[in-house]
Amino acid sequence: MSTSQRLERQKLLHSHGLRLLFAGAFVALFGAIYEHFSFGVWSFWMVYAFAPFLLGGLWLLALPRRRSLPGQCFLALLEPGLVMLTLGALLAGVLEIYGTENRLLCVLPLLGGVLVFAALIVRLLAVGRNRPQ
Repeated sequence: MSTSQRLERQKLLHSHGLRLLFAGAFVALFGAIYEHFSFGVWSFWMVYAFAPFLLGGLWLLALPRRRSLPGQCFLALLEPGLVMLTLGALLAGVLEIYGTENRLLCVLPLLGGVLVFAALIVRLLAVGRNRPQ
């Protein structure tokens, strides 16, 4: 891989990481405003709904320091997985604050976890393939 391609991929990872951090900040602000208007009722899920975006953004910002950079397949699996984990936490928080439950609520976090796990597998396979023999 040439230097210009590596710099371009580093910029891409950096922009995706910053986008995830800003999305995490927005979700944290949304959760704070939602709980402010919920008359003193709070939810663990709503408080920590920003965590998948925060961790994913920090991970993407730390990746360009590594020797091998992940490809588009990694990002195509990671970002939707983080979105589904966050949406699942937000929906669980809204329903918990409202005082109800739903059995189908486990679908989003489960699917998000599968996508993030698949992204990790793709990343590990790419690192193993680029390792010198």
